[in-house]
Amino acid sequence: MDSKIDFFADSNTGQKIKNIKKELKNSSLSNRYEFIKLINNLDELREKRNIIVHSLVLSNSNDHLFHNYLRLKGEIVNKTTQFSTSDLEGINIEVCNVHNALFKLHYNNSN
Repeated sequence: MDSKIDFFADSNTGQKIKNIKKELKNSSLSNRYEFIKLINNLDELREKRNIIVHSLVLSNSNDHLFHNYLRLKGEIVNKTTQFSTSDLEGINIEVCNVHNALFKLHYNNSN
């Protein structure tokens, strides 16, 4: 795209990730598959994040149940996912690890 603003304003995160992976696959970067692997990890974390953010949450002392209601073929479907507190902490750590790995890969690629 001509403008970074256009890129960030034009689509949802899932579509942006698809576009980034397409560009990486067609690039001449020698380590493009390392980037793609990390972007795939980021996409998996995005899906977990969406469950957490877009759900109704019930919790007890041991875990959290995330009820993600969505419309499918005209009917409301309840997709329930269970996360423990340590799962939630782990997701945060995974996001930080992917971010750091992408930064290092980018830094090494630009030097």
